[in-house]
Amino acid sequence: SGNNLLRKRDLTIFYILIFCGLRRGELIGLQVMDADMEKRILTVRGETSKSRRTRKIPMNPELFLQLEDYLKERKERNYKTEYLIVSTNKDTSFTSHGLKHWVNRLRQLSGVRFHLHQCRHTFACNLARVGASSIVIQKSMGHTDLRMTERYLRSMGVEDLRSDINKLSLANLN
Repeated sequence: SGNNLLRKRDLTIFYILIFCGLRRGELIGLQVMDADMEKRILTVRGETSKSRRTRKIPMNPELFLQLEDYLKERKERNYKTEYLIVSTNKDTSFTSHGLKHWVNRLRQLSGVRFHLHQCRHTFACNLARVGASSIVIQKSMGHTDLRMTERYLRSMGVEDLRSDINKLSLANLN
């Protein structure tokens, strides 16, 4: 059913936002060719990026599997548009109007008030939580200035510091 495509597409959108931290325009501008399934790399082309720079983001394994499933479903339904995220009504790209509707539907279903850009913050903070360096986070997000990346990480609280603080010991002081 069409619901199957819708569900797979919606999960793919969510995974791309959470595991790649894309901006609204970058997500909508993604083309099928930007998803290198062999190398497991997602390319954000300069023409869709705020920084005007192309960046490559390794695909998280969960995103890879979801994307593979979505692309298979898309192919079965004979979608031909070069855009990765499709409209479920016709063979065209997903629009910013469609994305607004998607966010509103998710808010209603989840009861959580959020905006799309929060996924970008979540991506940055989650990378920091697993120990990624500021440079890795900066490159992944496509920031030209590290200060911008640091702004994203300000929301991290005291609990986010605990695991690193707990690694300190008198035994390992220099």
